[in-house]
Amino acid sequence: MPGQTLALVIQSSPAAIKIWDVSREKSLDEVCQSQGSHVWAKAALADFDAKRALICTRQSFLELWDLRQLAGPVAVSGRDVGGSPQALRYAAGEHGPLALSASPDGVLHVVNLESQSGRLNVSRTLPGHREEVVWASVDWGASDRRCIKAATISLDQDVLLWEVPWSSLQATESLRSKKGGRAANADAGNSGWKVRQLGTKHAYRTRVVAHDAASQSDGVSALTGSSCGNIYAWKVTADPVGVVAGQLTAHTDQISTLSVDWKQGMAVSGSCDATMRIWNVRLQTCEGILPHPGSVRTAIVDWANQRAVSTSTDDAARVWDLEVIESEMRPHAILRTQDGVIREAIASFSTGCAAFVARCGNAEFWDLESQVCTARLQSHPGTLYSFHLGAPDVQQATAEEPGDRRPSQHRRDDTCGELQADWPTITPAQAISCGKGWCRSVL
Repeated sequence: MPGQTLALVIQSSPAAIKIWDVSREKSLDEVCQSQGSHVWAKAALADFDAKRALICTRQSFLELWDLRQLAGPVAVSGRDVGGSPQALRYAAGEHGPLALSASPDGVLHVVNLESQSGRLNVSRTLPGHREEVVWASVDWGASDRRCIKAATISLDQDVLLWEVPWSSLQATESLRSKKGGRAANADAGNSGWKVRQLGTKHAYRTRVVAHDAASQSDGVSALTGSSCGNIYAWKVTADPVGVVAGQLTAHTDQISTLSVDWKQGMAVSGSCDATMRIWNVRLQTCEGILPHPGSVRTAIVDWANQRAVSTSTDDAARVWDLEVIESEMRPHAILRTQDGVIREAIASFSTGCAAFVARCGNAEFWDLESQVCTARLQSHPGTLYSFHLGAPDVQQATAEEPGDRRPSQHRRDDTCGELQADWPTITPAQAISCGKGWCRSVL
């Protein structure tokens, strides 16, 4: 497997949180505790570049962890900030560190991860949904670099599109600073943020959505997949409710995954009718069918490389070449796993790596070029993972005397009593939360 592959592993029985170097088959750090909030974790996201992780707990708290010191969280939010695992999203780099989370009642929160005195502060509260959020995607920078744009779906299948100006977040932080660290009233008016609705409640029975306000295809800037199998094309304007511009009809069962290349006007959808389909969004026609043995659960599409990986209700992942589209296509490769039905998947064609998590909790890592399983982690059902698939520039750590330690070797700090590791240099992380629900995004 090219490069270094890392995994954050959170187990409930026995209670443990560990960082595993898959490439070297060794643990970089591990903490086993009889009690701890991570025992009740229901979602996790890790940024191995910044060496931090977010954990959404069953008590509806959001926790920030330092991956170099796993003794406990370094900061914790208030109650109900991290209640919905499917809505947990993270921003690093120039737009971070920020997180999007949701309360069980459907309220969204933009959380500042630069903690003060061990507490995570909410920069903006976004009321809108009346039920729990079950799906979310976020464009942290957007095209104009002036606002955060997000799409969310609630349990009652209501779809909302959000625009949150960066200036409103800065204003909130400024107000909090003047109040001596106390939380500002984020609900006092909308402070410039906008929300638009696609349809009304159950009318379109939405399961997934793809949205890009900056890149439109003949005026269409959003697609939604319904539980009846229809895909609706939407024109999103300044009005509070979007307008249906057409339908893509061919699937006969609910849509489980949806990916769109807005520049080329192409889309890939997966359905419980045991097919994936390639669509011409501009003409609203089906260009190709990708058959599966059962319901399509996950599809990861790399439009730049014209490749895709999909999983179904069997024990195999299928690799597809989308460069040449035919009416009925065959997979380029079938990767058959050892542990049964695949629950979650992540793939990176730029590094040639993929990881699959089975229902039993085990994880397998594959080289997409040689089509060989290169490593395997054994665990238990309900285990949470967050993976890094990358080709980092691994450098030797600088010790007091050169050659004393390898980058992955542990040392114990007698002052704080915490296990620490000399980290190699890693490229930005690609992470996945393997908790409840299916994978629909790769960071």
